[in-house]
Amino acid sequence: MNTIYQVNVTSGQKTSLPVGNVSRPFALDFDYKNDYIYWTGNGKILQAHRNGTGKRELLDNNITAGGLALDLAGHNIFWTDVGRKTISAARIDGSYQKTLISADLDQPRVIVLQPSNGYMYWTDCGHESKIERAAMDGSGRTTLVNTHVLRPTGLAIDFQENVLYWCDGGDPNYRLERSDLLGNNRRVVVSYPNTQFLGVAVDNGNIYWTARNLIKLARTSEANTGLRVAIGSGYGELNGIHLHKDGVASDVTNACSSSNGGCHHLCLALPGGRRCACRDGWVLQEDESTCSPPDVRLVGGSSHYEGRVEVQRYHQWKTVCDDNWDIDNARVVCRQMGYPDAMEAKSEAYFGQGLGGRDTIGLDEVDCTGNEANLFDCTHRGWGVSDCGHQEDAGVVCQLDVRLVRGGSAYQGRVEVLHGGVWGTVCDRGWDLRDADVVCRQLGYPEAATAETGAAFGEGTGLIWVDDATCSGYETSLTKCGHAGWNTSSCDHSQDAGVVCQLLAVRLVGGSAPSEGRVEVLHQGKWGTVCDDQWDLMDARVVCRHLGYPDAVSALPSAHFGEGSGPVWLDNLVCEGNESGLSECGHNGLGVENCEHSEDAGVVCAPSSEPTTVTTAGESSTVTTLGVVTDSTDMGGGTTGKFKRFKAFGAGFLF
Repeated sequence: MNTIYQVNVTSGQKTSLPVGNVSRPFALDFDYKNDYIYWTGNGKILQAHRNGTGKRELLDNNITAGGLALDLAGHNIFWTDVGRKTISAARIDGSYQKTLISADLDQPRVIVLQPSNGYMYWTDCGHESKIERAAMDGSGRTTLVNTHVLRPTGLAIDFQENVLYWCDGGDPNYRLERSDLLGNNRRVVVSYPNTQFLGVAVDNGNIYWTARNLIKLARTSEANTGLRVAIGSGYGELNGIHLHKDGVASDVTNACSSSNGGCHHLCLALPGGRRCACRDGWVLQEDESTCSPPDVRLVGGSSHYEGRVEVQRYHQWKTVCDDNWDIDNARVVCRQMGYPDAMEAKSEAYFGQGLGGRDTIGLDEVDCTGNEANLFDCTHRGWGVSDCGHQEDAGVVCQLDVRLVRGGSAYQGRVEVLHGGVWGTVCDRGWDLRDADVVCRQLGYPEAATAETGAAFGEGTGLIWVDDATCSGYETSLTKCGHAGWNTSSCDHSQDAGVVCQLLAVRLVGGSAPSEGRVEVLHQGKWGTVCDDQWDLMDARVVCRHLGYPDAVSALPSAHFGEGSGPVWLDNLVCEGNESGLSECGHNGLGVENCEHSEDAGVVCAPSSEPTTVTTAGESSTVTTLGVVTDSTDMGGGTTGKFKRFKAFGAGFLF
């Protein structure tokens, strides 16, 4: 039976996780913050809570994944695909899939990430087996190990010691090896002639592995490699192994941790920074953050779903004249951009005038029925034929599948979702800040201030589409979160859910710990600083509590954590200390200031008293491992380099 197990590494006790049918499971990872398991199987990447709820398919396009890794700091998922010979990434909900590497890969297998430094490492079990490294956007690729390695089926990083471990399951090189993170100082840790290694994990000097032998899960240690301890029994054939300790939290962050790094689609961490990237087939615009299809884009709006319409042909971007511009034309543009519909068709350069003269106006007198797949499919005067000026540039406001109603302001209200062309409400059962975060981020705000219940913004009418929403907080749409099913709610409209969104994102930069640093806020897609005029402990408290810390220790002026760059967004802040975000405090106005970066404000926050924990029935130390029974060989294909699809008869998962 295909099963995922959780195993206590001390006692060997195993528990089958209730995630249902896990046909052909192979690679896996664990989101300890939200208690989600991610795994690959039967051409798909799937997700479920460890208790079995919220199971859904993230990607279903015949993926032959040999490895899977989560970037919990940047909220992305990475995987290798043996069939396509690629390494890809997507948002953690499976959206915005992008191929990162597609050249010179034979049989890419396991992949591990170093999110704090922006690196990814992977093994290739093909004709020329090797271990490689690149930045998490695929750039800076380098080979670390390519000699005396036959079949590197497992890979792990000791983050405390900055050591890379791998296992070689190619006969006769049955061994575990290590090196530094550049592939230097290589040495054999253990070599067992009759142990065909499949996966490896490390923690605090202990090395855990899975193998295709009588002992399928075991551990040794750097201090005593002669000691080999079997862990549990009764498994099928195990492959990858994932280690997690209950009660141990990670504060790893990177440039993508807050507000997706200001990126529209993907934020990919790099050594010392980040790069925005777009889903396959879309292009990154000049602002280096916004994505669009190759032949249409929106420019000048306050969010990615609105702006001046510009179209491209013959490698030239040009505007569209508003003669005959109407909602049907706008619908074609919005659907081409991936939105369900248009809300408004804007005229008279509502989003600002484009550049150049008449020769930079591409289309005039556009006439669409609303059902065309592309704006160029509509009737028009011809490319570049126009008698308009840029004061007539057309624009659109596209419709999302979520909206806020009766809040009195754009950033708050009752949550309504669009499904099947009909708007309906959301029941507040299970409604929390993570669900509200998804709604606010989808609407272009950095996060939620509060999740409102009990029809705080009035009762809706009609259908209640969503009940018992379970979001991790980083899905790209509320419809991508787990829920009880469309229109299956037993709620009434007195339970309609609502949100109040934050207007500004906040981060700390330049400190020696995550709880301290220069205060920076995100506005209009740009990070900027806060001036220290009137900066005091009340202001610092708002920042620290906004970031999840219990209180502030000190408010530091005069660029204590170094000078920032870019705009100074806030000056003369006056907070009472109980606001949910800096946007609720008094100030001169966004960007209204007379400061230099030598006056950048900083804070030291009181660290959290307790770390985030994941409980596992009282177990103090746990390991997660996934295994499958295969036909003759697993996905590495042996020394022949030929990939063989595998059959899964039984699987194990140690957690």
